[in-house]
Amino acid sequence: LLEREAPSALLYLRVDDVESAVARVGDVEILSTAHRIFTHDTNTLGPTGQEEWQSFIRDSEGNTVGLIEFRDPGL
Repeated sequence: LLEREAPSALLYLRVDDVESAVARVGDVEILSTAHRIFTHDTNTLGPTGQEEWQSFIRDSEGNTVGLIEFRDPGL
């Protein structure tokens, strides 16, 4: 059982286009706009050579949702 004071969930979802995904979610709180986190040097956490872009929103249940896109550098 969860404690009443426990924080809500933090979910990460991979999307094809993070800016378009944020535009489609409708009336939610945007916690951070799309921004590049880093470029993957290895394939441990994502495709080698790809940039990882993220945006965070708060859903209707109060959960923080991270939207993640892997994109070619320079796009």
